[in-house]
Formats: sequence, C-alpha cells, structure tokens
Amino acid sequence: MWFFAFIVFGLALLELSTARRYERCELARELAGYGFPRSQLPDWICLVESESNFDTRAVNHCNTDGSKDWGLFQINDRYWCQGSYPNGHNICGINCETVLDAGLGYQIDCIKKIFKAHGFDAWNGWKAKCRGKNLPSLDHCFNTSAYYFTLEYDNIPELLMLGNGLDIKISFSLQKLNNLKFAMKFFAFIVLGLALLELSSARRYERCELARELAAYGFPHSQLPDWICLVENESYFDTYAVSPKNTDGSRDWGLFQINDRYWCRGSYPNGKNMCGFNCQTILYTDLGYQIDCIKKIFKIHGFEAWNGWKTKCRGKNLPSLDYCFRP
Repeated sequence: MWFFAFIVFGLALLELSTARRYERCELARELAGYGFPRSQLPDWICLVESESNFDTRAVNHCNTDGSKDWGLFQINDRYWCQGSYPNGHNICGINCETVLDAGLGYQIDCIKKIFKAHGFDAWNGWKAKCRGKNLPSLDHCFNTSAYYFTLEYDNIPELLMLGNGLDIKISFSLQKLNNLKFAMKFFAFIVLGLALLELSSARRYERCELARELAAYGFPHSQLPDWICLVENESYFDTYAVSPKNTDGSRDWGLFQINDRYWCRGSYPNGKNMCGFNCQTILYTDLGYQIDCIKKIFKIHGFEAWNGWKTKCRGKNLPSLDYCFRP
C-alpha cells in the first residue's frame, strides 16, 4: 500500500515537470469565467484537444502557405497575430510568441473575434474531429469540483473543501479512532493525499514567467521588480493561496491576495465586491481574469494596498528583471 502511494507521489512529481497542459475541466471553467456559453464548451474543449492537445506552447509549422498556428487555440499568424509570416494582417493586434507564455486572458478577445467572424469553422481540427459529433457533456466540471483543501486543528479536526460555490466541512472525532495505530495510519494517508492533491493542482509561477505576463498586460518594466517582490511575499507565487481569516474576518485570495471585504465576493458578509467577481474563481482561472482588479487596486492605493510589499519590498534595492526579457 505504501509502495503504491509513493509510486503515485512520483508520478505527480513527474507530471509537474512536464509541459504546461490544461485539463479538460480546468479549461472549461476558465472559458466559462470569460463568458463562453456553457452550451458551446464541449465544442471548445474538443477543438482545443484536436488542435493543440491542450498544450499552451504548441506551434504548427505545417501549413502549405508558410504560415504557423500558435498556442492553445492555434491562432494563425497570416491573419490574426504577429508571427513569422511576412506582412501578416495581425487582425487581433497581439504577438504570436507571447500567446505561448501569457495566460488565456491575453488571447481571449482574439479567440472571440475569430469565432465571431467564422464560427468554429475557422479551426480545421474542429471540422475534422468535432463537427456533427455527439460530444460529451461537461456539466460534471461545475458540480462538486474542490480545488482548495486545508486542515484546521481545534478540539475536533476538520477537513475543509472549498469548491465552485460549494463549501463542505467534514468533521470527525478522535474518540472514534480508538486504535492508535489505525489513527496514525489514517492521518498519514490524509496528509499524503493532501500532499498529492497540492502537487497535482497547485500552480506556482516562476519569477520570469510572471514578469513576462505582467509586461504583456501593460505593466511598466520599471514596476516589475516591485510586483514580483509583492507576489513573492503575499502568496509565494501560488495561485491557489488563501489566507487565514484577517482580524476583521476577511480573507485574501489568490496570487495577489485580493481581499474579500472590499474587492471580490468571498466569505466576508456583505463585502463590497468593487471588482465585480467571485474570489474563488481567481484561484483556478488565469491572470487575465483578475488583471483589471489588480490595476484598480493599484490606481487607488498603489503598492501600499499590500502589507507584504510594505514590510518586505518598500525602500529595498530590488534586483532587476531585465534578464527575463533577453533572447
């Protein structure tokens, strides 16, 4: 049993070291967060599977006209993005190579523009593999998906699962675990399971990866050292980070620790939700979903809005990130 557990553990580590690929439900939830109709999601998921196999860095070099297709949705550089095709139209006004590294939010308007002009017929993968097929429903992706787990120790331990609008607390009494050896094994498997879950779901940015994404969203290069220092000290680059309750009862959510008393809709009663979105959603959608909120917070308060920046970054000689942008 323990041997099998360590095999699973090793496979989880191996998966983390491979290319960046979306899971079906992960992508479906992100697309829904960007306003894609649920009825279209089976087609979009089939399209992406057939075009790029869910690989955000996929590049197709095989077009007969010499053009290339880029990224998760295989955006073509003859018409839609600026790539290697001579005198391409770049209708979307985006850089093809940036599509490979930036999050989904960077290209979402382009995808919608292509769809508005041509529908799913713009993608050969959809026409060959998805059109007219009885595609499976993705409703299960929005039911009881749990994406954040923590153990809270008090007199009675609790396993807290926060899902898409679903909060479940499973309580159990140590008195019911009369056999000490059984109790130790029980908790060992709980800890191992949580570790595996964390490894399989946690998404941590690298410094340069986040710096390039922020630059792609228009953040000035001169501010990037402060933003990277801020994120490191607020969430340690973990997109799934949720703080314990603050003294006022609020929580901070995600990569930038957005507070649910003021900025997003979370567990705080009658929070203001000035950014107009659900706090839980930012844990599993990409950076583009929250970028306007981050800019809004910064416009009002500057970096002073984040205690992590005030205590660890303000007034410090922060290292340059120019090396992140060298060829």
